Amino acid sequence: MAIFSVVLGPTYYEKGILNLGVEASEYLGKDGDPIRVRFSGGSQTVVSRINRTANRTGAVRVIGGNAQIARWFQENSSEGDTVHGSVVDPHTIELLAG
Repeated sequence: MAIFSVVLGPTYYEKGILNLGVEASEYLGKDGDPIRVRFSGGSQTVVSRINRTANRTGAVRVIGGNAQIARWFQENSSEGDTVHGSVVDPHTIELLAG
């Protein structure tokens, strides 16, 4: 459906914050809907929530399970790296290890 990239700045890397950008957000559900975050490499899927009010543009921010997302970032990347992902369906994204 859509692909996206996230540069792992300190907040993303340490806290697991995940903003998906306007283009990928067009393919995702509405504010408050659940969203599954899948990981390449077989880590357990995280069920989070879509937040469209945190960003002025209405782009999706993933809220919930952020500690597990941060752990995956730290195990598979370094701060400053770019992580790529894809929208699988309106309620599922997948993050790909570099």
